[in-house]
Amino acid sequence: MVTIRAATANDLPACRAVWLATEGLDLPTGAETLPLHEHELRRGRLLVADSGAAGAAGIVGFGATLTRSGVAYLSDLFVAPAEHGHGIGGRILQALFADHAGPRFTMASGSLAARALYERHGMQPSWSLSYLLGDVVSIDTSAIADPSVTVRRAAVDDVVALDHEVTGRDRRPELEHEVGTLGGHVVLIERAGRPIGHAVVIHGTWWVPWRPRGTRVAPVVVRDATDAPAAFAAAIDYARALGATVINSFVPAPHPAHDALLTAGLRSIDSDLHMTSEPSLVDPTRYAPSIDTV
Repeated sequence: MVTIRAATANDLPACRAVWLATEGLDLPTGAETLPLHEHELRRGRLLVADSGAAGAAGIVGFGATLTRSGVAYLSDLFVAPAEHGHGIGGRILQALFADHAGPRFTMASGSLAARALYERHGMQPSWSLSYLLGDVVSIDTSAIADPSVTVRRAAVDDVVALDHEVTGRDRRPELEHEVGTLGGHVVLIERAGRPIGHAVVIHGTWWVPWRPRGTRVAPVVVRDATDAPAAFAAAIDYARALGATVINSFVPAPHPAHDALLTAGLRSIDSDLHMTSEPSLVDPTRYAPSIDTV
């Protein structure tokens, strides 16, 4: 009998093991827990599917939401491969949304079963999100750079209002997580001293099993969509100055910088599907999210 219950800190290694299994990975070394799961436990809602078996083997699935300003983001939903087809994912999702009648969204993988499940819970396909990756030596942003656009390191307090203005949500907990836990730099992007956007640059994604030394440029937020390519160029140059060798980001297909970044030397290695109860929740022309804490 599988029980859906609130997670505890003791469940986090098992959540990581379920996630690794769904990714087809076997990595006995490295961090025992994932920072995202720790963040979900502290600042969101993290549930586990517990089969009752002893130890970590008892956790056969987990899911989490991060609810900000009345909007729920489904940040995780994974079920151990051996347990697929038993309705566990649906039970977790139903429990997560049981007391949430407001807007909701997620980034869905290529699993058709998962997408159908999300549709049954009120989320419809909206736009595609590309996972972009590139070697710094091969990235040439000169065609989209703007000499009048500058970037400087800032604090969360300097950008939280601008972030809220564009995303429609108070994402302070996510920004604090990306800076305080993941070691990211919040950077303010300006033109002639006026803020036009901001980004988070995380130099060394130590929690990513397959790219621990990568540098993540995400999220990237702009007030005006026409500034998006130049903002990306400035953020990438900031990452380059930190010593980045490999850069990755997550860019919506409708985003003005999407095609320009592909031309500049990044490549798309994967994609997700933005699914939402309200298409206007996230503006894909002004906001390139961090996939973990959208």
